[in-house]
Amino acid sequence: MHLKTVKIRNFMFIEEADLKLGKDLYLVVGENHDDISSSSNGAGKSMFCESLMWCLFGKLIRDNAVKDDVIGQFATHTEVTLELFAAGHIFKVTRYRKHPTLGHKLIVTVDGEEIAKHLQADSQRFLDANLGLCEATAFQTMYSGQDGEESFIKQSPANMLKTIIKIFQLGEIDKFEKGSKAHKVTLRQELDNQQGKVLSNEKQLEILKYNAPSQRQFIDGRFQSNLQSLKEEVLTLQVKADILLESEETSGISKEEEKQMEALSKDINDINKLKNKSLLLSEEISKDKKLIRLAETKLETYEVSIKSNQDILNNLVHNATGECSYCGNDIIHSGFTTSKIDQAQQDIDTAVVESSKYTAKINELKKRLLDKETDRKELDDTLNLAHDMISSWKELTSRKSKHDSILKQISAILSQIETLQEKKIPRLEEEYQLDLKSVDSKLRDYEKQLMTLGLNLEREKGLCDNIENKIKLVDRLVAMCQGIKELRFNNVMCQLKSKIAYNLDTLTGQDTVCVVDTDKDKFRFLFQKRTEISPKMFSQLSKGERAKVQRVIYDSFADILSVPFIIDDEGLDGLDDSGTVAVLDYMSNRNPNTTVLFVAHQQSVKDYFTSRPIVRVVRKNNKCYITVEK
Repeated sequence: MHLKTVKIRNFMFIEEADLKLGKDLYLVVGENHDDISSSSNGAGKSMFCESLMWCLFGKLIRDNAVKDDVIGQFATHTEVTLELFAAGHIFKVTRYRKHPTLGHKLIVTVDGEEIAKHLQADSQRFLDANLGLCEATAFQTMYSGQDGEESFIKQSPANMLKTIIKIFQLGEIDKFEKGSKAHKVTLRQELDNQQGKVLSNEKQLEILKYNAPSQRQFIDGRFQSNLQSLKEEVLTLQVKADILLESEETSGISKEEEKQMEALSKDINDINKLKNKSLLLSEEISKDKKLIRLAETKLETYEVSIKSNQDILNNLVHNATGECSYCGNDIIHSGFTTSKIDQAQQDIDTAVVESSKYTAKINELKKRLLDKETDRKELDDTLNLAHDMISSWKELTSRKSKHDSILKQISAILSQIETLQEKKIPRLEEEYQLDLKSVDSKLRDYEKQLMTLGLNLEREKGLCDNIENKIKLVDRLVAMCQGIKELRFNNVMCQLKSKIAYNLDTLTGQDTVCVVDTDKDKFRFLFQKRTEISPKMFSQLSKGERAKVQRVIYDSFADILSVPFIIDDEGLDGLDDSGTVAVLDYMSNRNPNTTVLFVAHQQSVKDYFTSRPIVRVVRKNNKCYITVEK
């Protein structure tokens, strides 16, 4: 596998770049004309390497970066295309960011044919599957930088084992195993539901077997009970009618009594009129008595006035001593006294006249009252004489009313008996016949249901057996997954140990040995020189030794996964000149069919690439220009 071409459009400070690469080692050098003091730093070397990883996995390497940071100032969208040769096919990968029509699309073609035209997730999965990598593992195999904190070799033993599982996709087996166990839970629930259905159908089958014969018995019992109730009701009504016919009130009144009652009815009308007249007279008498009391009260008032004024007059006119009979003072005859005498005489005359009027009115009212009382007494005497006549009329009327009521009751009872005998009982018999037909139909349905339930019961029992077989199969799959995972892990460990041993011998001239320590949930590397007694951990090695070991670890992963290209971003820092040349010779000899990109500053590296291709990145006026020099 190797990288054939690179096409970049508006990626950060790279406006445009079209590069042809191949199966070789390339040195990536930089020139920063915008900042002479920084030499090649900031020219865009790492940016160029980052564009390759972004195209494949859509992720930026630098910390705190956001997705739109890839879009430069030269256009509104970003586009990077890589052409890879792998497994005899040409893969063309193009990733867009904010394209006006394609948006953030990822397009993958194999030998010119596009894969997954509509779903970007499908394109990414296809690309990851064919590269044998994914975003989580690519930066531990294809891209190696300086001895950073996220470097695989510096991880804890537990995290290192997790990374191994990700790189070689052993986690997929775990996912499959987890999915199988979840499927087993689902199957177990389905089995429980199915067994519940079996129990339910068995109960329903028993109910149907019991209900089928009991339906006819229920209909017969209900009919006989209702018929007996109706007959008892008829008998009760007949007894009630007989009792009424035998009662005294049934005899009624004779024809002579009817004629007498008719005659009395006419007299009763006259008597009622007399009663009304008597009531009116009583009201008038009450009113007249009230008027007499009022007139007598008024008469007494005038008589008191006459006496009072007469006393005043006598005191003023007829007193011989000349002294007042009330206070004893001398009465002075004057005009005022004369006026008082005249006024007293006038009041006496007026009171005498009014008294005469009220006396006459009282006499008239008393005479009229006497006449009305006489008339009322005559009416009362007449009504007392008619009392026996009224009693006879009331008795006859009561007897006739009771007789008519009993006849109505008997008629209603006879009507009820007729309704029961001619309508309700025949209707009950008709409903019974209809119920019999319905029961016969239900019995036929029960027979069909019994047959269907029997078949369903057998089918559901078969489904239960099938689910149980599936559960057993899932158990075997889980056991197989565990075995395959263990086998694959052991195979990977064998390959990894073999590759590391071979690459380490090649690079160090068999001077250093690597021991891979694997535990149930841990993984770590130990290194030991042949001249030393005890092994060392990675952190205990010198900086130059760490650079070599890290290169070997990455290359071993890359060998197993057959990656299309390798990027070493300043991974040679810490090596002396001889060590640098040794690593470059090692990389040149072991990667004849892979594209390898070195980002380095050392002069020894530049001297080594005097006769080899160089990728030159020049930054000028905030724009990066990239060329390949053979």
